[in-house]
Amino acid sequence: EWNGFLPIKQLPHVKNPDKGYYNTSNEFQIPRGWPYSQALHYVWTDPYRAQSVAEVLGSGRKFSVADMVQLQNSDLSIPARSLAPLLRDLDIPDPTVRTAAFMLTHWNFVLDKESIEAGIYEMFQRHLMANVRSIVVPAEAREHVGMPAMARIIAWMQAPDGRFGTDPVAGRNALLIKSLSEAVAELTNRLGHDMQKWTLGSYHYARILSPFSTAVRPDLEAQYDVGHAPRGGDSYTITATGGADNQGAGGSFKIVMDTENWDNSVGLNNPGQSGDIASPHYRDLYELWSRGKYFPVFYSRAKVESVAEKTVSLVPEKQAPAH
Repeated sequence: EWNGFLPIKQLPHVKNPDKGYYNTSNEFQIPRGWPYSQALHYVWTDPYRAQSVAEVLGSGRKFSVADMVQLQNSDLSIPARSLAPLLRDLDIPDPTVRTAAFMLTHWNFVLDKESIEAGIYEMFQRHLMANVRSIVVPAEAREHVGMPAMARIIAWMQAPDGRFGTDPVAGRNALLIKSLSEAVAELTNRLGHDMQKWTLGSYHYARILSPFSTAVRPDLEAQYDVGHAPRGGDSYTITATGGADNQGAGGSFKIVMDTENWDNSVGLNNPGQSGDIASPHYRDLYELWSRGKYFPVFYSRAKVESVAEKTVSLVPEKQAPAH
């Protein structure tokens, strides 16, 4: 039951951490022994986005605005870095699946939208997650238990137990081959036999669905919905573009502030700054956002006025003098 608020200083916090930075990507950060267990919730994201950020910020070097733009748009997948090497040296009879495995074990683990390896891996990851769930979650519980955390899936793959058979390593390997085979079959069915077309962006995209699009005629939907741009990344990359075909969540607004010179700040937003479909600003930011391109976020009056499209003045109506 609701029982009020904790004083702000009793909430978990850090002050001037020795490592020189603080980052969070909605992962679990509650310190061990924190006394207010009733104030906790128990659903957190996997740690991989935060780990990717920490790998960069923990390097100890200085960063520029351009460095932070690059970091915010990183598609590096730590799960891929953990799972793809497990495909090395497996006995795979099907030549296409064997080629896919070779590609995934000779890859940089970046889920770039134009990458064939990224397209194969992401589909492999989807099937692997579903197959692991079917093993570790009893059939009678699947209606109530969702997908296990990726951190657990990776742990099971790296150190399989008896749930994967009397020979757990052989059972794990068979599951990896099955999942990759299913991924290759689905990509072939959806995109054809030419592996050059199996890029991640060929099936992972961002279409912004308007609440009104389901209420209007089909021929009018395009006026309300925005885009179908290919996207890189997934739920476990810093870009947080989700694990489904269409990106339904993630960062629509990003900003990098330069506190030494505020006029050097940049940002992006999506899809525009107007809710009026007739406005030129209804969707004009989508293209920039979909490609990770930023616009200036000016602060000083001179800079703001130099790019102002128009000025709106709100002037109180003159009132008649009181009698």
